Amino acid sequence: MKLSTPFIRFPIRFDADRLGKEAHELANAAEWEAPLGREVGDAVLRLDLVGGRGPIYLMQVLAAFETVIANPRLVRFDPGCEPPDRIGLEYYWKTHQPIHLPILTVDGHRAWSGGKDIEPKPGEAWLMDTWRPYRIDNPGGEASIHLCVDTCGTAAFWDRAYKGDQPFNPKHEMGIVRKDVVFAATNSPELPMESVEPLGVMTPGELEFLVSGLVDALEEGGKVKGVRSDVFREIVAYLVAEWRATWAQKGKRDRGSAAFRSLVDEVLRRVKRLPGDLVIPANGANAFNALSHVLKAALAVEPETQGTAAKSRAESVTGLFDRPTFIVSAPRSGSTLLFETLANNMRLWTLGGEGRGEIERIDALNTEKRGYHSNRITEDLATPKVRRELVQNYLRRLQNSRSVLYRKENAKVRPKNPRFLEKTPMNSLRIPFFKALFPDALFIYLHRNPRDNISSMMDAWRSGGYVTYPKLPDWEGPPWSLLLPPGWREFVGKPTEEIAAFQWATTNDVIIEDLSAIPKDDWCVVSYESFVGDPAGEIKRLCEFMDIQFGPRLREVTSRPLRLSRHTLEPPDPDKWRNNEAELSRVLPDIEAVAERVRAFSEA
Repeated sequence: MKLSTPFIRFPIRFDADRLGKEAHELANAAEWEAPLGREVGDAVLRLDLVGGRGPIYLMQVLAAFETVIANPRLVRFDPGCEPPDRIGLEYYWKTHQPIHLPILTVDGHRAWSGGKDIEPKPGEAWLMDTWRPYRIDNPGGEASIHLCVDTCGTAAFWDRAYKGDQPFNPKHEMGIVRKDVVFAATNSPELPMESVEPLGVMTPGELEFLVSGLVDALEEGGKVKGVRSDVFREIVAYLVAEWRATWAQKGKRDRGSAAFRSLVDEVLRRVKRLPGDLVIPANGANAFNALSHVLKAALAVEPETQGTAAKSRAESVTGLFDRPTFIVSAPRSGSTLLFETLANNMRLWTLGGEGRGEIERIDALNTEKRGYHSNRITEDLATPKVRRELVQNYLRRLQNSRSVLYRKENAKVRPKNPRFLEKTPMNSLRIPFFKALFPDALFIYLHRNPRDNISSMMDAWRSGGYVTYPKLPDWEGPPWSLLLPPGWREFVGKPTEEIAAFQWATTNDVIIEDLSAIPKDDWCVVSYESFVGDPAGEIKRLCEFMDIQFGPRLREVTSRPLRLSRHTLEPPDPDKWRNNEAELSRVLPDIEAVAERVRAFSEA
């Protein structure tokens, strides 16, 4: 929530020792978990306080705020926790204010907002502006613990809050007398807990209020005046007008309408064409990302059940992914190893493996029903119906790094717009399709030395363990393995090395062509050799590209030799290609032009 000042010390004091004892008992009775949405060396213990079930003094402290409570939790900031700045662009943080009550702190523990910092001390209560870049550091040698809750606030809450200390507001009186929360053995309050989530797409009035606020923030102080901000304002005006018209026609009776989704896609495509450096001066947030968060919140709600058959949890969730990321590469390039390494990040949700079946279950995308032309899918098939079906297919398998299914995770805990990571080599031929389906999609292009890569593909063909089309029509030879590129029929009767070289060259050619047609900010390139040579350095770079944290878990995984991927045929050996040296010598000259193109593309 946007505050008028970076920090406010709420005018209450509590007994940190007493609250600390209650927190210690809670911590011993439950398990800390890494928070969904980030991985920065902190851990969360979520509290169930419904019906007055919490420890008595903790309930008394929270009751002193005279407000509705949401998401109560203990947060432990582990030693060395120094996360990068975050900005509360999500819709939730536009309407909610976090309250931090330090219970245990150590030297060096500091909270930052908008470049200003304070040292929160036990017994105090702090509000911080999440619209500005914010973070909490704990570079000390021991953990710090806060009790945290969120609130939308009440009149009494905000009246008291703005009477509290504001250390970075020179016009505000300091030294406000704070009220002590004294323990009372006979007082066991029941807290007003937030429980209702909105239904249906966002109303035109609320949408207009939110997006107009973005335009005002973009042009704050006249710093970004000019053609780009004028175009942004025009796009926003178009959005508001069309949203209001669509709502008048369909909003009240068809709250999950594809018309709203199509409008969101169109607007995001328009804004995406603006320069990537169009940022909001107050917090440095990219204007596209800020608008994207608002629009996803405008749709990311559960539609009303229609008819008598209740929909399953997976089907009722809209599941608009936040910047879904696809690893694209030729088969046997090391994509499984890269995928399994990145999947250790707590913020990423995956299918637990490849998603070929999720595509093939949709008739319009099914390779067999499309005449076995190839695995290539382009943007013309990215219809609202296909997206709805594919998202539902993905959601049924979607899981976090702890193998907890998204549809079974507590709805109050899981992110409404999960960060989705996918790796299926066939999808390397489908970049335009996914980009049309998810306008904010990101792509990681992994390539490998062609000699080693093609040799590994040959071994995969010969192993018989990678058959994808056992009865491919018009095909003569061993059962077809790996992906099916356009033009495969020209290789009927050809030796394995020529088929593998064709698959490698075609896949890399298509990837480069497709990535060249989308903004550079939406893709990055990594070589298999650099990844295995410096896993920590390359994974950190990819995390920066994806805007996720290179946190303790990933640091630990990449600090030691990487585990073999689940699809490894034999342990790595730099000379393994020599088993196929004679065959490779015949095909490598034919793919040299593509190999050079890959080298040039990765260095550009």
